[in-house]
Amino acid sequence: MTGKEYLSQYRRLKSRIKGKKAQVAELRESLLELRAIRYDLDKVDSSPSGGNILNGLIKLEDKCDSIARDITAMTELSDEITNRIGRMKSPVLMDLLTRYYILGESFEQIAVGLNYSYKTVLNYHGKALIEFEEVNEDIKLMEKYGNFGNKNVVI
Repeated sequence: MTGKEYLSQYRRLKSRIKGKKAQVAELRESLLELRAIRYDLDKVDSSPSGGNILNGLIKLEDKCDSIARDITAMTELSDEITNRIGRMKSPVLMDLLTRYYILGESFEQIAVGLNYSYKTVLNYHGKALIEFEEVNEDIKLMEKYGNFGNKNVVI
């Protein structure tokens, strides 16, 4: 596994959580619409609507549990990545990796924040990845031998 692949796990996990949260919001909205229907106006002798609501609530709870597990994994992964970035010598390169991979800033935002040109930020990013891999040689083995028992890396 490359340094970029390792660091990108956090961004992908964060994106997956955001997608699941959108699904939860949509499911909640659908359940509210089900509850808004007035069943007392037209009586129908079919199956009760409570089954649909119950199934929806079960799906909603399962999705929320999945999000909670992903958030726990994301927190652990963030701590691990931050510690690995902290092994680097250059504070500027550490800051760049943290801003991009943990805080989710774009290269444009980083350039403005650090008062560098966009091209300089791209060059520093390449240098930062090289230094990151040098001080974290074990990540190259993660793909081949697993992630050393760290169960939080799910992507």
